Amino acid sequence: MNTGRSTGLKTSFPLIAGETSGFISPVGFLLMHLFQGVAWILFLWVSERREPLGTPMFFAMIHAFGLGFLTLAAFSVLVHVLPAAAGLPVGESIGDRIPVWGVGLGAIFFVTGWLLEDLRLSLVGGAVILLSSGYFLGRVLKELFFPKDRPLRKNGGMGLMIGVALSFFVTGAVLGLWMLYALLYPSNSFELTRIPLVHALSMIGGWLTLLVMAVFLRTSGPLLGHPVVTIRSVSGWSLTGAGVLLGIAGFLSGIRFLTAFGLLVGMSGLVLYGRPVMTAFRKARPMNPFPRWFLVSATFWLLLGAALLVLTLVTHDSILPGLLMVFLVGWLGQFFLAHLYHLGPRLLGILRNGPQDMTPPVALLDRRRSLITFSLYQAGIALGILYFFYPKVFPGEFRCLGPALGFLAWLSLSMEIRSAWRKSGKMPPPEKMIFIPSVGRGDR
Repeated sequence: MNTGRSTGLKTSFPLIAGETSGFISPVGFLLMHLFQGVAWILFLWVSERREPLGTPMFFAMIHAFGLGFLTLAAFSVLVHVLPAAAGLPVGESIGDRIPVWGVGLGAIFFVTGWLLEDLRLSLVGGAVILLSSGYFLGRVLKELFFPKDRPLRKNGGMGLMIGVALSFFVTGAVLGLWMLYALLYPSNSFELTRIPLVHALSMIGGWLTLLVMAVFLRTSGPLLGHPVVTIRSVSGWSLTGAGVLLGIAGFLSGIRFLTAFGLLVGMSGLVLYGRPVMTAFRKARPMNPFPRWFLVSATFWLLLGAALLVLTLVTHDSILPGLLMVFLVGWLGQFFLAHLYHLGPRLLGILRNGPQDMTPPVALLDRRRSLITFSLYQAGIALGILYFFYPKVFPGEFRCLGPALGFLAWLSLSMEIRSAWRKSGKMPPPEKMIFIPSVGRGDR
């Protein structure tokens, strides 16, 4: 059933419902969910074989999480957020959604190249990702600064925030291709000493963290029933971005003071942003409680990661593998899962019943199963991260316990998706549903 609006693009196959309606990309969401499962399997493999930092298998696992799961999820959501929250007509047509598929295809090539130890395949995947994301960034910048026959937007700040985050991603993609080229055709050592740190900071700090901070300004209302849009939160976002830029400058120049100062500025931004978020957590009385669980978990992992980052700069200890897992799987992974528990049921309802579907997400979820999924994720992440910091503590098969629990959490989530899909087909039509608003203290 094709319920999307016409784009003028002739196709010989029916478009998936939702791909042209301005909502999130179902193709991207499906692929990112499969990527998450693959990432946990690779994590299990890395733990079982005791793969150290820098091996092809380790890089395959990290990019399966960061690129295949998180980045693809971000692009899939952006085609909805840009028109709905930023007022930019980017993502409403099938042409704007092709870059999402390009990022997914590039991620497949990229991760497969590391698995097969064929970096030329990864280079091709990286090039596809760069072209796709570059086109998407160009569309956003064009609509931001050269709008056609449209008045000035009141919420253009959201579009600008997303444009900045996308710029960090494109920069990180260029650096990633640079490193791959240096590995294939060695010429000097600069690319393999300083550039990896800049690449990681651009992608985790500049792209994903700034993006989720910007998007949460919009989604905090639906998720918590209490929005966090304040001068403090916007100023906190700006300080965090400035900290990332200073950190990048410090890494490139080799000036440790500049790196430390950038970290201080970035953490100040997070603290400033976090004050209204903590208030929203206290006052939240949402109809759907499940996203709040994952948001609280994500906040915990973010604070832990920040503390470990400070410890690294003070002691000069190399704990990069553990830090990557804290930020990617803990902080960012849990944040995206919080949104999945809100947007996922909405997407399933639209795919099953059409764009007029108004089924509340909580109606398609099961509390007991969601609690099991949440608990498995937290246990898997905690044990998996402990393995990277203290590998000798986990003898024998116990070193695989963390990723095994994480994979079980992914299986439980898959069962929830299947159950929600079946429930969505049994819901009454919107005109026969009665909605009783739930008003908490934060909504009064």
